[in-house]
Amino acid sequence: MKHKMKQNMRKVSLIMSMILIAIEICTAMMTVSASAATNMPSFQSNSYTEFVANNTIKVYKDSLCRSRGTIWPTVKAYNSYIDPGDLCKILASVNSGTVIKVEFPTPNGKRVGFIRASDVFLMKISPTEGGHSYWPGKITVYSTYSSRTKWGEIWKNDMCYVYGKTKNNRYQILFEAKSRNRKYKLGWIASEDLDRLKPTASTNNPDPKPKEQIVKMANYNLHVADKAALIKPAYRNYEGARGANAYTTIVKQFDVTRNSRYRRSSNATFCNIYSVDIMVAMGLESSFSHWIDSNGKPVKPYSKGSHELTANATYIWLRNHGSSYGWKKVSAKQAQQRANSGYPTLAVWYNPNPRGSGHIAVVIPEDTHHQYFGNNNVIISQAGASNLSVAYASQGFGKSKLASIVYYTHN
Repeated sequence: MKHKMKQNMRKVSLIMSMILIAIEICTAMMTVSASAATNMPSFQSNSYTEFVANNTIKVYKDSLCRSRGTIWPTVKAYNSYIDPGDLCKILASVNSGTVIKVEFPTPNGKRVGFIRASDVFLMKISPTEGGHSYWPGKITVYSTYSSRTKWGEIWKNDMCYVYGKTKNNRYQILFEAKSRNRKYKLGWIASEDLDRLKPTASTNNPDPKPKEQIVKMANYNLHVADKAALIKPAYRNYEGARGANAYTTIVKQFDVTRNSRYRRSSNATFCNIYSVDIMVAMGLESSFSHWIDSNGKPVKPYSKGSHELTANATYIWLRNHGSSYGWKKVSAKQAQQRANSGYPTLAVWYNPNPRGSGHIAVVIPEDTHHQYFGNNNVIISQAGASNLSVAYASQGFGKSKLASIVYYTHN
């Protein structure tokens, strides 16, 4: 009897030990999962991530990557390849991130299947580090590790994840690129841009700011009679030397309330001319113009094959082509913040009346008498029906249009 009791006690003790070990393991797993979750992007079925294939990738119809083919629609193995340069979507990750479900193009339409994560990601699906970009300007992202094709931009406070480095000094990076159901893009940045994503260890200032500077020009003309022609500014400011004071100086030189170049006529106003003049003085001749060629490229006035843009046409150009020339759509609050930091920023409104005119204004830094308090009422300078050197958007566009204004900022 005593022998059986001892055996039972040993069994109970063994069971209790196993339970305690199991609890410890579960706790450890929960801790790791919680820690990893803070540094892991989410690949869920309700959103997708875009990438451009670097190499030929085999596609499988099962999540264990054993049988070639696709899960939708079901096709033979010889049609289950992703070719270099194909634009693909990551729909979900499975098997602890070792396999990803993708949508990819074929000559016969889109297909869905499974591929090994290692065929896309340098470090499986788990990044080496992640966080928000600290760089005050933009960082250019390329589509593949060897391409010079621009794939997107990373701006300050954008979330991004680093996956590893290639032999040609490109870093693979996952970055925010929200558009409808798209959440991320997977691309590549130059090695010198990697440190710009995080606070630098070599400086006490984690948000390095370039030295603010304006350049005084020897030959200038602020009263060019031909309104379609380019202005010759007295002061210029360039990328890498932005700042609120420089931006304010650039705007003030045009003296919009008295300069005859911007005086309205009986049948025309010149909001677009004034905005272009300021952007020219900010060094953006090749990034913003009221003249474009047949491909939407900003060109000099009267260039062969070019045409001039109205305010409404400028709105459409910024929407369709702006991102290719350094313009990023932002909120009203972000627009004011960017202007306060000296970055060229625009406010545009599209007039749905085909016989009417749209409007465009320059978002400028706040001053003592003009502060941004929300409600899309940013600080602007404009030519138009009323020429205003410093005003609120509600004064230039009208209160009823505040919700319809769209904002763009340049690096």
